[in-house]
Amino acid sequence: GFAATTCGWDPGRWASVWAGKPDPIAMASGSLDNTARNFLLSIPASHTAFVAIWHEADVKIKQGTAPYSAAQYVAAWRRFFSILREVQADRPHLYGCLIFGAYSYINPKPGATLEELWPGNDGLGRPLVDCVAYDGYAFTGAETGDYMWGGGRAFAASKGVAWGIAEAGLSPG
Repeated sequence: GFAATTCGWDPGRWASVWAGKPDPIAMASGSLDNTARNFLLSIPASHTAFVAIWHEADVKIKQGTAPYSAAQYVAAWRRFFSILREVQADRPHLYGCLIFGAYSYINPKPGATLEELWPGNDGLGRPLVDCVAYDGYAFTGAETGDYMWGGGRAFAASKGVAWGIAEAGLSPG
């Protein structure tokens, strides 16, 4: 349950960002539905939480280190988000958040682009994502806010969802 995670020690004081790593084949097949549902229901209804599966899936796919393909990740996310959407009726502060690396739009690679990893919309045209957050690191100090985050903001806006920064860092040059 949520209380046993590193995010669950102080719910209610701050919003939390939680990312799990369920087996994508099992998640997409439905065999993890009850596990996912029970976990999401263990998050207190009053707590604001941004939940994801596979933090930086794009980076892992791009590097060839992911135990899944882009299509498998998308199928797993779609299944996960369908469960999340059910739970949101009783958990109004629970949000499904894709977390990608900023270099997915700064230096895109076919097979792991934001567009290829986008799970689409439901039958009513609603995005199967509440927000997209990005991890970005400046290595020279010359990277501007627009350079680092502009592509991510534009992508989220084109999909009609909120955006945020999941991780940020600066390594002095």
